[in-house]
Amino acid sequence: MKKEQLIQLIQDKFDEEDAILIRDLEEIYDEEKEQGRNGALLRALYSDQFEIDYNEDLEIVIRELAIRITQYIFRSGSIEDFHAGKYSFTKYEEIPPNTPVEEISQLTDDNMKVLNKELVDHIGFILHLFSRADYLSLHTAISGYKFFGNDWDDPEIAKIQSKHNDYLLLVTGMDKHLENK
Repeated sequence: MKKEQLIQLIQDKFDEEDAILIRDLEEIYDEEKEQGRNGALLRALYSDQFEIDYNEDLEIVIRELAIRITQYIFRSGSIEDFHAGKYSFTKYEEIPPNTPVEEISQLTDDNMKVLNKELVDHIGFILHLFSRADYLSLHTAISGYKFFGNDWDDPEIAKIQSKHNDYLLLVTGMDKHLENK
């Protein structure tokens, strides 16, 4: 099967799961405040079954989602390459001459702990505001930054989507059905 066909097959299944969750969230929204719906959505995102589990403490859910998001957008990218050098720059005397710079760690373990903590804290705060349906505070938290970095590159969504699709094929076991492996 072609990659596009497999991705569509998986997406159709995901659409079914999304529809079930949306129905559940609509029922919650009718019965409760928006805060309840947002908390339910975060619990579903945290759940292994993509279902709402009210037994999960929302603080734990937010903590775990903040860590997962940090790992996804930060630790699984180029920052890890800067950190994971073969040689530590703090022990420069042990680095052989003419070692390529990509083999030398640019960040210490302590640097990474500080960066990880900062990202988890900020992402956790954003998720906390979302869970409380505190949209004014959420807006205030991120709106001030619109004046900084206007010259950034556009997001490469298609590139990330392609990587995500490869991951979907792998985790669903559908990669073995590809025509051109």
